[in-house]
Amino acid sequence: MFGLGFGSAPSAWAGTADATSRTVRAALPVSGWDGATFAASHPTSGSVCTQRFPHRSCQRVGVEVAVRAGYWDGNDGGVAISISWPDPSDDFDLYVLSAAGAPLASSTQRDTTTESVFIRHPIGRLDVRVAATSVTDSAYTGSVALLQPDPVPPQIGGDPKSLYFAYGTDRSAWFWSIQVEQQITDSNGQLQTLKLPDLEGPSALPVAMVGASATKASALFFNLASRGVVTGSTVSRFVLTLSESGRTTSATGVAMQACRITSAWVSGRAQTWSAVPPYDPAACVSGVPATSGGSRVWRFDLTTDAQAWATAPSSNNGVLFVGSGGSSSRDAAPSWEVDLQIPRGDDPATSANEYARSQDRLTADLAFTAPPTPTP
Repeated sequence: MFGLGFGSAPSAWAGTADATSRTVRAALPVSGWDGATFAASHPTSGSVCTQRFPHRSCQRVGVEVAVRAGYWDGNDGGVAISISWPDPSDDFDLYVLSAAGAPLASSTQRDTTTESVFIRHPIGRLDVRVAATSVTDSAYTGSVALLQPDPVPPQIGGDPKSLYFAYGTDRSAWFWSIQVEQQITDSNGQLQTLKLPDLEGPSALPVAMVGASATKASALFFNLASRGVVTGSTVSRFVLTLSESGRTTSATGVAMQACRITSAWVSGRAQTWSAVPPYDPAACVSGVPATSGGSRVWRFDLTTDAQAWATAPSSNNGVLFVGSGGSSSRDAAPSWEVDLQIPRGDDPATSANEYARSQDRLTADLAFTAPPTPTP
């Protein structure tokens, strides 16, 4: 038996910005929390957050790793802790201490939107500190996961671990070439923004082309750091499989790529084409259509990308799904649209768990070896 809990600490840990309590269970080993919003940072450093807490530019989160004595003797793995925020001009740093206050790990990169650490074979309480090193009116989100990665990458024909899209940890967006955002003043003198409605549904990631012109594209960020793929990891397999929806209008010759995004982007739906994030056209992987369980799916082998992200975790901005090929004439090739799918969010107003019923829409086969934890 094992469990993982984290949250605001008891009164002995009380500070100016403790996080809200959360619990991670074996059946759902990845969860997250919403960090504090910092209107502005105050001069701070790692020593402030790790030695002289509380401080108004720091937040503290307690993580309890509830595993039995000797649990790690027969299991490899550990805890992955990560934080992320939208604007690379802001800078948060991440520190992890033992319950006794001894430093265990830290991540203090610059010009990034994420920090992550991996603690191998932890037992008991960990003390997580988040420092708003240089921010302006910014908040972060955090995640923690109990992981058991394979100690040796699987051989050909091996069975990598299957992971699922997790709201609050992963994110998505899609973009539309004809979308407009026009601001008008209504009869009450209030400024309103007019835009075309999202008719795709809340869990669709559409990709479309007319001739040689892409008209819809979708972005996906899969947080590998929260699954334990931290700096120095060796990734032997990372394959995304996404289902098509029944709304797909396909034609012969449909071709799609997943291209490595090179800068941060904002989640959203039916965004303007100008919001499409830049991507590296030399780092694109062709999707392979297949049939699984009677449904059409697309598979993308992103192992090379995942290894690059393991080498430099801050470079993981996800991938852009975009159509490829097509004719230079709009009339020479039929229009097509493929609606990829992510799981539905759970509706608390219903007794059913919509997320659990649809989580197989997007799966990630991941196999990696985590780096050894340095001996203090």
